[in-house]
Amino acid sequence: MKGLPSWPLFAPVRPRATSPVSAEVSSVWSCFLPRVFSRGRRVAHKRLWRQKKAEEKRRILDYDKARRLAGQEALQTGFEFVPDCHFLVIDKPQGLSSYTQAGHIKKSMTKVFESMLKMRFYAFHQRYQGKNGKLLSLRMGKTLKKIKVTGLETLDSFATGVYPIVVEDAIRVAKHFKDGTREYECTVCFGSGTDNQFSSGKTVEEREFSHVTVDAMKEMIKQRFIGELMQVPPMYSTVKFEGRPLHDYAERGRKVDIEPLPVHVYAFEVRRFELPHVRFHVQCDPKTFIRSLVCDLAHALDSCCHVSALRRTRCGVFRIEDAVYGSPESLVALGPKIGKHLIHANQLIPGIWKQPDESSQPSNTEGTSVSDGEMKGQNDEDHDEQRDEQTSEEYEEMTDEDDEDNGDDEYDEESADSDDNTLDEEFRSRHGY
Repeated sequence: MKGLPSWPLFAPVRPRATSPVSAEVSSVWSCFLPRVFSRGRRVAHKRLWRQKKAEEKRRILDYDKARRLAGQEALQTGFEFVPDCHFLVIDKPQGLSSYTQAGHIKKSMTKVFESMLKMRFYAFHQRYQGKNGKLLSLRMGKTLKKIKVTGLETLDSFATGVYPIVVEDAIRVAKHFKDGTREYECTVCFGSGTDNQFSSGKTVEEREFSHVTVDAMKEMIKQRFIGELMQVPPMYSTVKFEGRPLHDYAERGRKVDIEPLPVHVYAFEVRRFELPHVRFHVQCDPKTFIRSLVCDLAHALDSCCHVSALRRTRCGVFRIEDAVYGSPESLVALGPKIGKHLIHANQLIPGIWKQPDESSQPSNTEGTSVSDGEMKGQNDEDHDEQRDEQTSEEYEEMTDEDDEDNGDDEYDEESADSDDNTLDEEFRSRHGY
């Protein structure tokens, strides 16, 4: 082309103007150069578009192949589905916080259901690959490779016993399992009181206890500590005062005036009386603090005490007889058997969980289905959006309730990770994962 400038600015444009198809240069120049330099752009763009579609198709086929291979591995392990709406009852050992315990469960279950989680990850890419003309990177959907677990109700690190774990979609119905009776086995030591009312705290008072008798104790319990009570929450708790938890004020040495809260004690029995140690069995509502209850009893008897052992044996419909010991060593030794201890929500409360559309579920004869969650992915968009809104509201409500006081809430300053990206959460909720 005669008259075309040859200075360096237009050097990359000359091959495009003369033979754009063979040059296959970038089209970024067309944004600010005259149209004459973009001849043949449509032909080159069509060629690149075909290459992109071919690459997209190859990726989808590769994900389908990887998904089938993961399905064969899953059949060998004996697990054909990722748990959709299950609970796991853990016997939490002493010294572990609720957050740490949930992390051990997540790690163990992710390893057990590794093959099925891979299938879910590949199904995610196969379903969304090429959506809106964009290819997904491998980092998208990475949280689908890990099973989603959280605690139903926290338990202080000093305490042991029943700690229910919510698995995957069980968070949708978790609020229905937060009510019910709580049962505790509590051992106290008379004669000394601590700042956090546990034996791990700092001693702040000492009183005589030799005058305390079992008959006087039972009579005091019958008169003042059965039925509806007004209880002052302990300073080392997650009860909020002016927008901040009480343990923040306690750690800074600040004293605040706390109003008593209504609680209900159904049963308060003396199981063993050997001063200075006394063992109690308590049945109460979820808002009752056991340590405050026994300390108030000791003060009513003109003495003081602290809790030396606390064990929760029942949390609503969850009992200690169905629990799995939650130490890291026990979980590793349990291995794939942990799947047998999962309890579906419908076994606890019949009809509480309903699958969106069972008729639209495909067959699983070849072991290629991802999970019940993928089967739910065939539902109508309107129904999915309604479920998304309901799930977000339930999750926010569950989070708000955890921020409020609970009879055995821990006050450790640990918070859960929030590394789930937006696309992963959309896939979970929209397709039932």
